[in-house]
Amino acid sequence: MGNTCERPCMKATGGHGVVQGMGGVSGARRSVDGGFGTSEAMPARLSGEQWQGAGVIQGRSHGFTQDGQRGAITAEFAMVLPIAVVLMVLLLSLTHVATVSMACQDAASSAVRELVVAKVPAQSDQARNMVSAATVAVAGKGATATVSEDGGLVTVHTQCPVVSGMGNVLPASVRGSASGASS
Repeated sequence: MGNTCERPCMKATGGHGVVQGMGGVSGARRSVDGGFGTSEAMPARLSGEQWQGAGVIQGRSHGFTQDGQRGAITAEFAMVLPIAVVLMVLLLSLTHVATVSMACQDAASSAVRELVVAKVPAQSDQARNMVSAATVAVAGKGATATVSEDGGLVTVHTQCPVVSGMGNVLPASVRGSASGASS
């Protein structure tokens, strides 16, 4: 009768230990003391022998079943999940508001730059058309802009809509403004 190992185990072969795995593949193994040889930490299990304290576990093991604890983790998860989802949606919505706000500010800067470079009077129809076109090109459809000039300083105020599903928690629109010296 030969030795049968159900998991990798040590067989004494001369002065060296050999690990024999599940598929019968053998190789050298270091013992607990650092040398090669049989290991006290992982003794060979012969067919028919049982590990001390080992037994057959049948059926399904359920974590804490005493004192009404069964399903407690599921209940806690069910309570925490909606809060986590709301926080995730709020975080994504705030990120969207910040992105739209930056685009609105960039639109105002772009519109002022075009007016200053083109040297167009701020109160003319041409200036309003240029500002509107620049604002829509940068901030997207729905963005509006107004132009004002005060003592050689051209200012563009933009307003951009924020599409959000958070009701009154997040703003419905954001604003941006930029100024530039007209020559």
